[in-house]
Amino acid sequence: MLGLRMRFYDPKSIDSQIESVREYLRHSHNLQEGVEDDFQIFTPSMIAGIFIAVLGAIGAFLGTITLVVVVVGGFVTANMFLLATQTRIKEIGVRRAFGATGSDIFRQFITEFIVITFCGMLFGLFLGSGASAVITSFDFVEVKVPPAVFLITAGTSLVIALTFGILPARSAAKVTPIEAIRSL
Repeated sequence: MLGLRMRFYDPKSIDSQIESVREYLRHSHNLQEGVEDDFQIFTPSMIAGIFIAVLGAIGAFLGTITLVVVVVGGFVTANMFLLATQTRIKEIGVRRAFGATGSDIFRQFITEFIVITFCGMLFGLFLGSGASAVITSFDFVEVKVPPAVFLITAGTSLVIALTFGILPARSAAKVTPIEAIRSL
């Protein structure tokens, strides 16, 4: 396959210049009227369109992967907290014996879940910011992390903490002092 690259100095008349090139190529290829072109002409706008389509596909792929990772991570964290609830039954029973209500226990566990989720978010943000700085240092491409990412990440972390933390916190809040004594 033979390729020809052309540069036009007047971007305002690029369409007419491309049409002139098309006519010249059709004439040099001896193509009759009504016969399809046996060559292709790619314009900067076509290349930009292809690039945008590829970026959109990559963005959709990464978005899907991110969603799967977030959901799986949420379930794993929720299961860890359910396990922690079972191992902390003595502590919950002692707190309940000293007058803590179910809502106090619920608030404690949901707060712990939120704090742990936010610590993970901060770790991820620092890791991502460091990776973008390293990538930018190679002068291949400049990677910028917009400030809105921090707000979106914080909001997502809060949603994850509340969504996946309610069941373990509710489970902990239902523990009674008698259950704690039985678990000894």
